[in-house]
Amino acid sequence: MITWMQKHKKYLVITIWISTIAFVGAGFVGWGAYDFSKSTSGTIAKVGNIKVTNKDLQERYSKIFNYYNQMFGGKLTKEKAKALKLQDIALNQLFNDTLFLNYAKDLGIRVSQKETLKEIAKIPAFKVNGVFSESRFNSILQSLQTTTSDFQKSISNTIAIQKLFKALNLPNTSLEEKTLFASLYLEDKLKIKVLGSDKISINLNNDEIKKYWEEHKQKYKSQTKYLVDIVEIKANTLSPKEEDIKSFYENKKFLFKDKDGKILSFEKAKSEVIKKVQQKLAKKEILKKYLKFKNNKISAEKSLSLTANSLVIPMNKIIKAKIGEYIRAIETKDGYVCAKLKNIIQPKELSFEDAKSFAKNDLESIKKEEALKKLGQNSLNNFSDAKDIDFITRDDVKKLNFLSKAEAVEFLNYLFSNPKNKGYYPFSDKVVVYKITNQKLFDKSLFEKNKDKIKNGLVNIKTKIIQDVLIERLKQKYSIKKYYKTKG
Repeated sequence: MITWMQKHKKYLVITIWISTIAFVGAGFVGWGAYDFSKSTSGTIAKVGNIKVTNKDLQERYSKIFNYYNQMFGGKLTKEKAKALKLQDIALNQLFNDTLFLNYAKDLGIRVSQKETLKEIAKIPAFKVNGVFSESRFNSILQSLQTTTSDFQKSISNTIAIQKLFKALNLPNTSLEEKTLFASLYLEDKLKIKVLGSDKISINLNNDEIKKYWEEHKQKYKSQTKYLVDIVEIKANTLSPKEEDIKSFYENKKFLFKDKDGKILSFEKAKSEVIKKVQQKLAKKEILKKYLKFKNNKISAEKSLSLTANSLVIPMNKIIKAKIGEYIRAIETKDGYVCAKLKNIIQPKELSFEDAKSFAKNDLESIKKEEALKKLGQNSLNNFSDAKDIDFITRDDVKKLNFLSKAEAVEFLNYLFSNPKNKGYYPFSDKVVVYKITNQKLFDKSLFEKNKDKIKNGLVNIKTKIIQDVLIERLKQKYSIKKYYKTKG
């Protein structure tokens, strides 16, 4: 928890930051669940005495989108952004900040131009060799399609909000720090034993399996089948010209490297280069075949029955197609195919014989889980053969080296959230039986070691609480007039 708060501190309190990656897309308006066409002169809302513009929203959305895009490894799509409701997040953040600004102004909090310029000069993105560069500053603002005055206003508003929360800051007390520490670093001394599934035996007869199948037959269905006709081009049947091979290498030589990251010579890379060129030619050839296939000038070469997880052909385009639709240029490991989706056979319940092995596995898992729990329950009064574990906290994963890391994390989370002094925790193949023999509520040396993290964590918790409470009060104090409507 403390680690998470440290990493996300800048999102719990307002800080000055700037994304130098301009938001690129088909336009912001219309992506989300709101219609801003009714807004007046670009104003989408008025919070207290301050107007909120569509430009403000686009800039806030851009920053949030870029943040989440980094989390997704640069692969965040419009669809995923919509599912995550990033537009709602942007609107809520913007309205909350504007509430804070209204309150800051009412309290007489002001920001001078000197303070604003000083903060802008600190932003690393505007520095060249560690020194603020006006030309770089202007270049970045131009790429972000924002003016100097608008940017300075944004920074000034951020400083004002920072001043507000600095004024509202409640210093930590010793009792608060010790209480938070105790809740996070409670230490337990344990007796513990791990009983494997080899201690139990599951025997199922045909009647038991059939009864279970009859009660759950709706979950045992065949997969959706896609009936397709295809024509294909095998890349290794094509013979590229030598000059095309050399030209491809010269243009794409960075693709061919040895294990040390050095670019391979043409001779050493040639076999791989040929494969790339053959694949490129295969795409050209399949497009020619696609036109003939679609216009009934050639017949299908194969008819296939495929499922969504088929390895024969990548299925992402096929499962999105409509019956009768032609799909062109599907890349495979051998070349390219084009396909016609003839029919889709929907899932249907499997017969007992077809579902028997699945039902048996599921019933075995249920019986094993029940048996492990019973084994754990029956072992709670006998710890004579248990292992002693010295004082541990919920972070001491390494001390439970007889469990995998994931299992240790799971068990410790359970242990420190369960009020009982003994119990058991079942996994799929084992059950961990434990008894708490001693506890430490406050370890002074451990507290001193983690004091800075505790202090920072407590500041973040209190700041978040103050923000949440203040927002609710400010919503009552300042009216929010919205000049847009929800779609649909």
